[in-house]
Amino acid sequence: MSRFTKQLIIGCIFTLIVTGGILSIYGFFTPDPTCFDNIQNQGEDGIDCGLVCGILCLPAPEALEIKASQILSTGEQEYDFVLQISNPNTIYGSEDIAYEIIFINLGGQEITRRSGTFYILPGQTRFIIETKISSSDIPQVGQVALGEPAWFRIQGPEGVVDFPLKREQYRKVRDNLHEFEAVILNNSDFDFDQVDVAVLLVGEGGSLVGATKTNIRTILARSERGFKVSWPFVVSSEVARVQVEATTNVFKNSNFIRTYGAPERFQSF
Repeated sequence: MSRFTKQLIIGCIFTLIVTGGILSIYGFFTPDPTCFDNIQNQGEDGIDCGLVCGILCLPAPEALEIKASQILSTGEQEYDFVLQISNPNTIYGSEDIAYEIIFINLGGQEITRRSGTFYILPGQTRFIIETKISSSDIPQVGQVALGEPAWFRIQGPEGVVDFPLKREQYRKVRDNLHEFEAVILNNSDFDFDQVDVAVLLVGEGGSLVGATKTNIRTILARSERGFKVSWPFVVSSEVARVQVEATTNVFKNSNFIRTYGAPERFQSF
């Protein structure tokens, strides 16, 4: 055997030894893939789920749906905007979704915009109301752009908090002043820092003629709190009924003040 052949064999053996050592060190310090590492690996159908993990993969969240939107004139060069959003997901909700409202005039030009954020619970359909949007031109269309939600999973009925209304009273004080007041019952075991209330005036035939929003601060468990809102302008038709929607942000830890007889399940988010 020639000297060159011996050197070649020795070099190959040395390379194999070094490579094996490196792989052994890498394998020692690198944990084996598991079904709990928040990574889709080892043949998983999704992140830490699938046949290899023995866990059924949940369906991907569906996009939010814009059910309706409307611009309401409240006076000279001032408008309210009402947006109805539906969450088709029954196990996913989101605590902070960005949105932008863009008013377009008859010529197709942008005249003003308003941005904000909202939360939505699993399976919830809710109203987003922006009031007193100033515009020097008459808006014809209100375009809406939604940001990408950061979804959280809620199992079971925990995401639903009921706020039934009591002692509702609507008054037309005069043509340019309408008032509504009612009492909200916190029908849960939680003390909340804030409950958000949307109030809509519905005219004959089901048309929306007015909308506003308010919030109730510090509403205790099993207690009642009253609120009052008004519309200081002439509405487009007679008011047939008032629709009220009360909801609270169950994703926000600081919204929970105290609980009675129930664990604070929402605060894990």
